[in-house]
Amino acid sequence: MLIQNFIDFINTKQKIDPKIILDIGSRDLDQSIEFNSIFPNSVIHAFEPNPDQFAICEEASKNYPNIHVHQLAISNKKETLKFYRTIGNIGASSLLEPIDVPFGWTKEYNIIDVESERLDSWLKNNNIKEADILWMDAQGVELLALEGMGEFLKDVKFIHCEASEKPYYKGHILKEELEKFLVDSGFEIEFHPVFHPYGEGDIFAVNKRFN
Repeated sequence: MLIQNFIDFINTKQKIDPKIILDIGSRDLDQSIEFNSIFPNSVIHAFEPNPDQFAICEEASKNYPNIHVHQLAISNKKETLKFYRTIGNIGASSLLEPIDVPFGWTKEYNIIDVESERLDSWLKNNNIKEADILWMDAQGVELLALEGMGEFLKDVKFIHCEASEKPYYKGHILKEELEKFLVDSGFEIEFHPVFHPYGEGDIFAVNKRFN
């Protein structure tokens, strides 16, 4: 289970029964389904801009009435953006142009237009007062997604996001800047390195207000 280390981190801080979980960059809905198995009373909103992957997520969600899938990219602006679908490693697709994506990329990509939304606007428009857990796999634009939370960020209890020490996209927002934003926003963080040629790993963050 990919989220197990994150769940272990949560359990060392506090026992929670989250009402709302946001899965940003869902790809195939696997992590939403994993969260559902642990927090069956939660409502999970999964966001995936790639139309082919969105179709996979939408089909998988039919078995889970509390998981809702949205064909949106998440950023700090509401606009139409270029999206780079990486061939050979579809999970590396991004709002950023790839430089040298590891793990199977064929050096090819195609570009499509996708709709981007700020999470604070989306939450307000859907009458959601707060989100408890934020799980992100946003391929280099994690900071933009966090900025787009606006005032809602102060009520998020736990955050997972990937962070890289070296760029492999053009405009890649790196670990140091992402960690500073989270600390300045009132979170305590842990970095868990994984095997990755660009020094990528997982940031686990807990809101100091709830720790």
